[in-house]
Amino acid sequence: MSERRAFKRASLAATAIALIGLGASGASASSSSLTVVERATTAMIDEGLRILDEGIAARPSDIDLVMLHGYAFPRWRGGLMHYADGVGLATLRDRITGYAAQDPLSWSVPPLLDRLLAKGRRLSDLD
Repeated sequence: MSERRAFKRASLAATAIALIGLGASGASASSSSLTVVERATTAMIDEGLRILDEGIAARPSDIDLVMLHGYAFPRWRGGLMHYADGVGLATLRDRITGYAAQDPLSWSVPPLLDRLLAKGRRLSDLD
């Protein structure tokens, strides 16, 4: 992985995690903040799906543990991949498809996401 890509990923993760925490304290977030959170978490989920597909992580729960303990992902969300299951894989595919229409160089639907949806499975089924 390039140094630039690693920096971008770390910055994106830190921004998203900070913004996700807004809901826990009862503070209200503006619509634009929620859009940033949605886009950033979708990017992290996208990368998590690719990491699973490439065999870098063996299970979705491995990614959840790293996000909880290494990146301070909000514990009450259950981890990134658990959160993805809660959002819904079809919803995530729709988001990514929309982002790809706007920016096809940066976004594409991860093959694992399509395979899971085609089989009617969830990420938790891979644990």
